[in-house]
Amino acid sequence: RLASEIQRVQKHGQISDRITREAEDFSIGPADKLYTTELVGSLIFQYNLQDKTFSTLTDLSPNTVKGIKVLRSGDLAVCLLDKDNFTISKQSKRTIRILNPAGKFLSDIEFAGNSSNKLFVNPHRVEERMDDFCVVDRLSVNEGRLIVVSKSSKVRFTYTGFEKDPKHRFDPRDVVAASDDSIYIADRNYGIHQLTPLGLFARYLITYEDSLFRPLAVTIDDEQTVWVGCEKGIVQRLKTQCCDVFIEESDIPESCA
Repeated sequence: RLASEIQRVQKHGQISDRITREAEDFSIGPADKLYTTELVGSLIFQYNLQDKTFSTLTDLSPNTVKGIKVLRSGDLAVCLLDKDNFTISKQSKRTIRILNPAGKFLSDIEFAGNSSNKLFVNPHRVEERMDDFCVVDRLSVNEGRLIVVSKSSKVRFTYTGFEKDPKHRFDPRDVVAASDDSIYIADRNYGIHQLTPLGLFARYLITYEDSLFRPLAVTIDDEQTVWVGCEKGIVQRLKTQCCDVFIEESDIPESCA
């Protein structure tokens, strides 16, 4: 992610489309529409992959936008911050904003239940899982947590990592939910965490010891192949089968992951 160019890449590695726009994050929606958030900005763009048209969907200024996810309903979930820092106050706005496909406001996921307790410090990425949102929440430049919250703002669980060794400080950068409701987290400082549907640590899918280098993005396709985008333009494909992992590596920029 954090791409100066977004590439659409076929599974065998051939580039089929290029979008020369800087983006913080992106998500594919119905009818081959690609939605992107502006890098260090407030704009959400829509790109039609069929006719190659590009337009601004909405401007959420003065706020900053980060992660984006097209929901099963067709609506958009967007990580929105009033300030891109790690200090919150009563006036702070740190939320998952729900927009309709035209970019109009629907709701905010900001507080825990009916309380005044803010859910997020610096919401970075968002994923949909059944009736929940999985949110990568940054706590500092090199540390974060995963918060799974219902669409009615009830906290399901919070995950802060498995290793307690300071050199393996939990540094989540992306999250994806599988069809069985298990969760995969790209931890830039160590590897790919796999969680059970209830939020318990299941295993490391892959770590630095397995030649992984600073994962920044993770997704999973219909064949249950996990794609991991890393620094230095490397994408690794992990074909999971029961408890075994088969690793393939491609020189594909991480912007495709």
